[in-house]
Amino acid sequence: MSDRRSIESILSELGKKLDHLIAETKKAGTKVSQEMESKIQHLKTQKDKLEEEVRNRSRSSSEGWSHAKGHFNDAAGSIRKALKVLFKKDSI
Repeated sequence: MSDRRSIESILSELGKKLDHLIAETKKAGTKVSQEMESKIQHLKTQKDKLEEEVRNRSRSSSEGWSHAKGHFNDAAGSIRKALKVLFKKDSI
């Protein structure tokens, strides 16, 4: 979970830096600005795709854990029942 937060933090910071870079290139001049803005927009698109992938993987992991957790709970219940049966037979 902390890895996900770390990745989200890095991507957020990257987004801020890209926005700052766009503002700085606009000050530099028209030709440089157009070329740089195009490249920066491409980077922002890639960043957005990566953020979406992180969110999707995060959801998948959570759903997978919830599903697995249910099976663990079922298994623990079965083990408890089995232990009760074993200990009742030994005490009789």
